[in-house]
Amino acid sequence: MSSSGRGMRRSMPMNNGGGLSGRGRGGSYGGGGFGGGNVSNFLINQTTGLTQTKAFGFNYSDRWGEKIDLTASYFFNLTNNDAESTTNRDYFLTSPLTQIYNETNSSFTQNTNHRLNLRLNYRIDPSNSILFNPSFTAQINDGTSNILGTSTSGNEKLNSSNSFFNSNLSAVSSINNLLFRHRFETAGRTLSIGLNGIFTNNSGNNNLSAEDIYYTNTASSDTIDQASNLVKQGYSASSNIVYTEPFFTDGLLQFDARIYYSEDNSDQKTFDISTGKLNLMDTLLSNVYKRIYQTQSIGTGYRFRFRELLLSANINYNLAQLINSQYFPQSKNIERNFYSILPSFMLRYNISHDKNLRIFYRTRNDAPSVEQLQDVLNNTNPTQLSIGNPLLTQDYNHTLILRYSETNGKHMRTFFILFGASVIQNYIGNNTIIASQDTTALNNILLNRGTKLTVPVNLNGYVNLRSFITYGLPVNFLKSNLNFNVSGNYTRTPGIINGVSNFSKSSSAGPGLVLSSNISENIDFTISSNGSYNFVNNTAQGNNNSNYVSQNTVLKFYWKFWEGFVFQNELNHHYNNGLTDTYNRNTVLWNVGIGKKILSNDNREIKISANNILNQNTNIQQNTTDSYIENVRTNMLGRYFLLSLIYNIRAF
Repeated sequence: MSSSGRGMRRSMPMNNGGGLSGRGRGGSYGGGGFGGGNVSNFLINQTTGLTQTKAFGFNYSDRWGEKIDLTASYFFNLTNNDAESTTNRDYFLTSPLTQIYNETNSSFTQNTNHRLNLRLNYRIDPSNSILFNPSFTAQINDGTSNILGTSTSGNEKLNSSNSFFNSNLSAVSSINNLLFRHRFETAGRTLSIGLNGIFTNNSGNNNLSAEDIYYTNTASSDTIDQASNLVKQGYSASSNIVYTEPFFTDGLLQFDARIYYSEDNSDQKTFDISTGKLNLMDTLLSNVYKRIYQTQSIGTGYRFRFRELLLSANINYNLAQLINSQYFPQSKNIERNFYSILPSFMLRYNISHDKNLRIFYRTRNDAPSVEQLQDVLNNTNPTQLSIGNPLLTQDYNHTLILRYSETNGKHMRTFFILFGASVIQNYIGNNTIIASQDTTALNNILLNRGTKLTVPVNLNGYVNLRSFITYGLPVNFLKSNLNFNVSGNYTRTPGIINGVSNFSKSSSAGPGLVLSSNISENIDFTISSNGSYNFVNNTAQGNNNSNYVSQNTVLKFYWKFWEGFVFQNELNHHYNNGLTDTYNRNTVLWNVGIGKKILSNDNREIKISANNILNQNTNIQQNTTDSYIENVRTNMLGRYFLLSLIYNIRAF
């Protein structure tokens, strides 16, 4: 049987930057940077699982005459990722209700990515210049996955799902930035005009087949066999003008104005193909949607410099409009206006040549994405459903950062402290509905017992605090430097679970140290250890609170000896305690390599290395959200040997 009430659509997440993703965890996502010389243009995102990568790229940099500087880059990569993961998720339900979700996920993803970037700086004359940054990205992503998920309450099984998914996705994007700068004869008087444009086009199709079993008095099953097509186009344009004017001896006034417009169009159709024909459209899983977000902003600021003190303060008035238009399956339009005052502040005080203080305060608004707004059911997992909310509003983000550093050059001692805080009003969190019995929710969506439905909503109460302190001093008899550090983090995330407000609170704190040698160019070692004690609790149910300890210790040794031979050894010890027995970890990773410098100038080396000799490599992660805490284990590359030829080009 096929039932659209249980959710027949498989999501196809695609971002506005031209990146895309399939069901798998592999691949390289997103577009590139703007400048041709950015090293990040040549990096591939780190992924879990087993990844095979083929990549190449080049940079071009030149000066055309005395006025034009040009840099460009091209990068290509092809990645195949094979990932196996297990997940254990414990929901924050009010007592006496409990629910645990266990999942195994097998996925394979192939991702092909092209990135082209350009940066042209044209100095027209001593007073005028133009900076142009275009970039282009093209990407293809094919993926398959198989999910086995089970929900239980105590010893009672609630439901189980076995789903198979495959997708074929493509995306192109173009980002263009143009900046004109003019400097007047009066010192400090400047004018700059910026124009920016982004275009994206994402499309693809996917197939989902699944069998779901729901356990009540008697077990009942539900089958899904569906195909989806998605075409998503978006573009944005903005223009800003900034004028500065000297004011008094050491002051500078700034006036700025900005206009921004973005439009996203999403056309998604889902069909029931259980009959073998693409003629039965599921209206609950199909949607044609347009999102328009536009802002106008004007502001002023003042910058003051007096000796070692630099003070800058700005304030902007921002008018934003969010228009959500749905054309299918029903026509409806929601239009909202927002008014914001956005202050910012910066203080830089060089107390002395070796002591300085920095304080930053910023505010900003972020609008919800089209995926968060689109009122269409998403059955990424048939028993773990989600749907958008067209009533979402933009948030209001406050960020405060304080940094102090001190360096004693005579005694080679350093001290650094960092404190940061973020508060978000109208934070886009989740309203989670977990059915304790067969029921309907929202637009008559049928939820069988144990099925979860997540809806994004605006909530207040999000807070993040973070700190880091480090102190360094020399250890003369070892010819080394010793650094002590202490870090801490606290996050409070609001959410709603079955109509009950919940705050999920996650905090961690712990010490660390690094002993790094400076013996000679032939012998080098580093010893580091970082530990943290982690607390997780929530206000809905204290029985889900947990504490665990995490410790990571690393020993690295490098020795260059007779006739240019090189020996490298690395020991890495991971320790977790306090998680469930399956996810507690006490492992040692041991890597050894020996190589030979071929030429006297050390620019060529041949090396053979043995990695993960003890074959204990694991990847375990604990995640905390507003509605659950979960442990995830993912497969990693086991023991392997590598023969490499290293050639360092130092001439350019």
